Amino acid sequence: QTIVYVDKDAPAGGDGSSWSTAFKYLNDALSDAGIGLGEHHLWIAEGTYYTDEGDLYSNDDQNSKYVIPYTVTAVIGGFVGTEGSVDDADPAKYLTTLSGLIFEEYGASGIGSSYLLETEAGSSALLIKGFTITNSSDRSGCLINISNATDRVQTTFEQCDFLDNESTQTLIITSTSDSVLFRNCRFERCQTSGGYLIQYGNFETCYFNQNNSHYSMLYRPGTVDRCFISDNTTSTSFSLIYQPDNVFNSLLYRNVAGGRGIISASNTQLLHSTFIDNYNYQYNYSEIS
Repeated sequence: QTIVYVDKDAPAGGDGSSWSTAFKYLNDALSDAGIGLGEHHLWIAEGTYYTDEGDLYSNDDQNSKYVIPYTVTAVIGGFVGTEGSVDDADPAKYLTTLSGLIFEEYGASGIGSSYLLETEAGSSALLIKGFTITNSSDRSGCLINISNATDRVQTTFEQCDFLDNESTQTLIITSTSDSVLFRNCRFERCQTSGGYLIQYGNFETCYFNQNNSHYSMLYRPGTVDRCFISDNTTSTSFSLIYQPDNVFNSLLYRNVAGGRGIISASNTQLLHSTFIDNYNYQYNYSEIS
């Protein structure tokens, strides 16, 4: 494995071979790692990294995005910029943000890149860990877009916070094979005005709070396990969670669905889960339909 170092505060012109010669921009590091052979791990120091930074895109390019090449098997944030071990990363202390809000420098909010993150197809699993991830767009899959053609067999998002994201369509699209896993992630105050919040995927020990989606918050997820789901809403007559494969050990508290129940289930395993003070607007549907 080759470690590639990225530090927002580094001077331009680094080659990423150490913290002292780190790449300044994440897209430059991804581009360089895509040329090399073998597996690459990217270690990212605290700071906010925008998709339009570096040599790959021009400034303010709304087509700018992060494309993780098949040679990269781990992208990890939460470093201060001196560590020698991945175990020393602390994303809660050293906030590392991947942002598509490329017009923030002008004081504009709510306008971002078309897509924030995609992956290249490859046979090795990919870990993305320790980031705050944010964007606003009118495109479907504007935050994460992992289709069957680009799915990395197993992509895991771990300890990632998805905060205040917006889309006029679906926010996050993952592979229909449900090989994408979200573990220990937070989804808070995200909203869509014309689609689902997340399509497919598996969710383990995740926290969903104050999200609003036009259609279902979770559309055909694989497994929802040990999740806390509270104060989320759908704005149309769709269930909050549509046709999951499994819902285990989860708490659903004070959610509001436009209709069709909190969970619309078919061939679903629903075990050891608790429903408290949930509500749906269509009187002829129970919490689980």
